[in-house]
Amino acid sequence: MDCKNIEKLIPKFLKDECTPKEEALILAHIKECVECKEELTIEFLLAEGLNRLESGESFDLNAELEKRLKEKTDTKKKRQKWLSPEAAMIVWDMIGGAIVVAVIIGLLVWSML
Repeated sequence: MDCKNIEKLIPKFLKDECTPKEEALILAHIKECVECKEELTIEFLLAEGLNRLESGESFDLNAELEKRLKEKTDTKKKRQKWLSPEAAMIVWDMIGGAIVVAVIIGLLVWSML
C-alpha cells in the first residue's frame, strides 16, 4: 500500500476503527516507511497530547504509542498463526463466490419447477 493510502488510514487506526486487514497493512508499512511512522507519531502526539493537557494528567506519549503498536503487532501475530490476511481474503472471496453460485443454482432449480 502506498503512503497516501496509509496516511488516510492513520486517523482510523488511532481511533481503533480499522479492520484487521487495514491494521496489518499499516503495521507492515510503518516498519519500512520512516515518513509514515513519523506521520503516525505526530498525529498521535497531537490528538492524545491535547486530550491529556486538558485533563491535567502527566504522560509519556512516545512510550504509549510504542506500547500501542506493540499490542497491535502482537494481536496481528496471533491472528496470523492460522491464516495471513491475504490468505483470509482469498478464503472469504471463495466463500462469497460459493454462495453466489449456490443462489444461482437454487434460482435455476426453482424456475424449472
